[in-house]
Amino acid sequence: SGPGQEGGHGASLDAGLSRDGQGQGVVEGGINVVFFTAPVYYLARPSAGEGGGVPNPQEALVVVALAQIDAAVGDFAGNRDRIVRLVREARAREPRTSLVVFPETALCGYPPMDLLDQECFVEGSLASLRALQRELPRGVAVAVGYVDRNCSGSGKPLVNAVAVI
Repeated sequence: SGPGQEGGHGASLDAGLSRDGQGQGVVEGGINVVFFTAPVYYLARPSAGEGGGVPNPQEALVVVALAQIDAAVGDFAGNRDRIVRLVREARAREPRTSLVVFPETALCGYPPMDLLDQECFVEGSLASLRALQRELPRGVAVAVGYVDRNCSGSGKPLVNAVAVI
């Protein structure tokens, strides 16, 4: 197995990948981003012309940014602004970033506790999610936690949800 590979299976995990190559996460103003790269495995090899369908190993990497923010409970606009800013920063630091993952309830803050009993809090969470969909930069997927209504017909009326935008 080569550098960054585990057990010769071709799996690599470069924690803290950053543009400066120092292998560190990025910490600014209470926001922490750690980049990971992982190979993409194809169930059916895509057609690549003369290359016989085998992707270039550098092009077959997924770069994931794990983002941690100190989301303020009930500050939907502020949390949304932090999320958008951090997604832009992640792409600026590592242009190959394909996915930025935020923690649970990043959009509404944690712990919401008795605010969950207020209909306006749930409405605020959903309205902020819709606004986030419009404000996020194109070309990168974002996983963000929020509070939603439970439409399943069983269980509690609200759920801790994640949206991949």
